[in-house]
Amino acid sequence: MADEPYAARWIVFIAFLMGLSIAVHLLNLLCIPAIVLVYYYRKNAEPTLKGAIVALLGSFVLIAIILYGIVPGFVNMAGWADLLFVNVFNLPFNSGAIVYIILMVAAIVWGLMTTKRQKENGSDMQMRIALFVNITLVGIPFVGYKVWLWVVLLALAAFVCFKWKVLANAPIVNTTLLSLMVMLIGYSAYGITVIRSNAQPPMDQNSPNNMFSLERYLNREQYGETPLIYGQTFASQIVWKREGNNCVPQYEKRGAVWNQSAKKDPSEKDHYEVTGYNERPVMAPELNMFFPRMYSSREDHVDAYKSWSHFKGKKVRYDKCGDKETVVKPTMAENLRFFFSYQVNYMYWRYFMWNFSGRQNDIQGTMGDLHAGNWITGIKFIDK
Repeated sequence: MADEPYAARWIVFIAFLMGLSIAVHLLNLLCIPAIVLVYYYRKNAEPTLKGAIVALLGSFVLIAIILYGIVPGFVNMAGWADLLFVNVFNLPFNSGAIVYIILMVAAIVWGLMTTKRQKENGSDMQMRIALFVNITLVGIPFVGYKVWLWVVLLALAAFVCFKWKVLANAPIVNTTLLSLMVMLIGYSAYGITVIRSNAQPPMDQNSPNNMFSLERYLNREQYGETPLIYGQTFASQIVWKREGNNCVPQYEKRGAVWNQSAKKDPSEKDHYEVTGYNERPVMAPELNMFFPRMYSSREDHVDAYKSWSHFKGKKVRYDKCGDKETVVKPTMAENLRFFFSYQVNYMYWRYFMWNFSGRQNDIQGTMGDLHAGNWITGIKFIDK
């Protein structure tokens, strides 16, 4: 009987830690929306549900701008500038990137000074121009690889900067530019990566010694792509189309791969050259699925998928150059079974309990064996 309160306290403590972990993860995810809502309620004496929803949607737009605009856009713009200075002006590698960074700093300083002057003379056009120049220079409109999308986003940025009445307010524009400046100051830490790589250390993975290789390094392209929302399963097949008498696999080109040209002589000018293209295979849509958890085609991975999901699948026919072929594709129920049983329960919660409760032994375990690396509580009747 004396052990029961002790065991109960352990169970309550573990439950508390599990709840705390979930809360921390949610807070990390909702950090920006939460800050936006705090700002909205602080600035509005009579907040409304409609206003709160608009503020929340605006926070999601802000996250998208940071993740898909500023983060990749800054390196893209620096790379284009370096390409111009090296291949056209015949200057050394990274000279264009240095000039671009100087111009970016100058543009932000000019924008901040303009917002200060706007308070005095009341003219907001110069302030709007400064904001548009900063948005363009940092590369926010240049998302993806499609030129038509760049034109549309540039036009949208121009409309927002020059027509949106909110941006006639100097403090708002000033805060926007200050936020951009702070983000770029933090981003500048990646400059150490380029400096280190140019020093040619013994270990220099992916050699991010210029803006193009730095972009690939930051995008983690060496690890390949993992479909998160929609994409292929282990049963997916590439699309094949007949071209003449040949059946040809289809690939989507996503942009040129630029690399430094190898020099035959040290006196040669620095130069960038296209060494290939970012290509992604086009997968048959009838074999893809939403929220694909079982995507790898490696044989050992497929065996694990089938074991954890109790795979039976469903037969799907797809066209391959006019020939109909049948493939057994996982169902959504099997996909979710693998997600909850393996990825959530076995991988996430097992690791969580290793840290906050206990570990059975040092055997890694991959297939859920009862005697390989499970978590334990230290309470005998539970562990048995």
